Amino acid sequence: MNFTQQPNLINYFDQHWLSRRFAHYVNQIHLKTGAPIPMVVAILLVTFSESGQGAYDLKMPDGRRMPLGMYALIIALSGEGKSAVIDLARQAIVELEQELAEKYKADIKQYDLLFKIWKTHDEELTKEFRRAIRKNLSTDQIELQISAHQEAKPAKPRLVKLTYSKFTPEGLLTGMAEYWPYIGMPFDEASGLLNGRGGLDLPLFNRSWDGSPLNKDSADHQASITVNSPRMAGIFAVQPSEFDRYLTRCPEQARSVGFFARCITCRPVSNQGFRNMQQANHFTADLSEMNQRMRELMLASIAEDGQPAERKQLYFSVEAVNHLAEVGQTIESMMGSGGRLSNATDHGSKLIRNICRIAAALHLCEEKGLEISLGITRSAVDIAEFFSNEFLVMFDAHVKPPQAHKDAETLLVWLQDFAVKNGNRYIMRSDVTKLVTPGHLRKIEVLNPAIIYLQQKGSVGLYQQNELNYIDTSPLLPGDHFALQIAITMHRSRRRKRGGGAIST
Repeated sequence: MNFTQQPNLINYFDQHWLSRRFAHYVNQIHLKTGAPIPMVVAILLVTFSESGQGAYDLKMPDGRRMPLGMYALIIALSGEGKSAVIDLARQAIVELEQELAEKYKADIKQYDLLFKIWKTHDEELTKEFRRAIRKNLSTDQIELQISAHQEAKPAKPRLVKLTYSKFTPEGLLTGMAEYWPYIGMPFDEASGLLNGRGGLDLPLFNRSWDGSPLNKDSADHQASITVNSPRMAGIFAVQPSEFDRYLTRCPEQARSVGFFARCITCRPVSNQGFRNMQQANHFTADLSEMNQRMRELMLASIAEDGQPAERKQLYFSVEAVNHLAEVGQTIESMMGSGGRLSNATDHGSKLIRNICRIAAALHLCEEKGLEISLGITRSAVDIAEFFSNEFLVMFDAHVKPPQAHKDAETLLVWLQDFAVKNGNRYIMRSDVTKLVTPGHLRKIEVLNPAIIYLQQKGSVGLYQQNELNYIDTSPLLPGDHFALQIAITMHRSRRRKRGGGAIST
């Protein structure tokens, strides 16, 4: 798949773009939650980048060193499964954070005891030093003792705090400075961030995404908080109405600060009403290997002394570098006048970096070496194009959905009504062509993309039997051969009543 010149109004996600293990994890989470595939992909990409951002950096094809952390902006209705997906994707991170917090409690208790003993010795040495000065005695020996005692000062253990879901900017930076500089921000409802104080501090997230040091005055302006090597990953999920409210309230700031241009963007069509909840309630996702891999990545960021470890550097193979150069040139040309990205140069200028980060996340899932392959890079380009189309459609018309989306939703309502009316989940494809309303949906150039779109998002299934094409309006349920035969019989009966000849497919 290559970047097209214009964004697709109907945006399909092809799971063949995904690498093998990553595709398995996406499918497992999708089956457990029923959440839209693109949303699962976006959240899982961010989570793998979060897991690895403390242990690795990424060497760009031009030689620059870049953080791995990704941001995802997800616009989805309440009940779409955002929280459930985030919980499954971040399970290993949450469990490790809890484990490290318990260890910290024991370590800080031991530290308090050792520090109390050390401080008592320190006070006595100080008294001896002052006594020697008052009596005009030599202080050489006591100075050596003081120096050695300072070297023996117990190191305060560091709390590894990995997750921030509620914070003020000052509180966030204080936590990163005092506790741990590599964090994740999982917002299953980010409206409070965008429409609250946090919406005014989006440039803070931009600097971290770029890998720049973070500085901010404390609340009382008496001191400055600094984080020299920050690493952030963030999932910012928000309901459509709240996001539209933010865009209406801050139309200039929304794009001008560049935050959304740094996000992979996803506004999936709702799956609600078509999910197999019986399956979700009884299905156990097979994520043990994923959780173990994320745990390994997180632990690799912690040195033996409990401090942040020195980060290694991922890099692209020669073939991958050459491919990225071609993709980068294509993106550059699309930012020119009349190009696909001409009205979204903010997004276009960050796109190659997001492609590289997607590739790094896939690589961390699949491999344990440092070199990112051409195959992984090609997958990242395809995935990035999908999310790029989502960005363009969303920000070009964030309130009014494209006509193609409207047509698909109108067709879905008709299919559901037709299925209920006939008491059968199966509908012959040619019956749709003849009977669907409104009439403009009968045009092949309108109907075919709409059916494929609904098939891609899991709302319907499109199958063939004996050269007869049919639609399943409940594709997540087990097949019903008896109901299908009834639907075929009814279809042929209608054809005969209309005086038709050969059965159309």
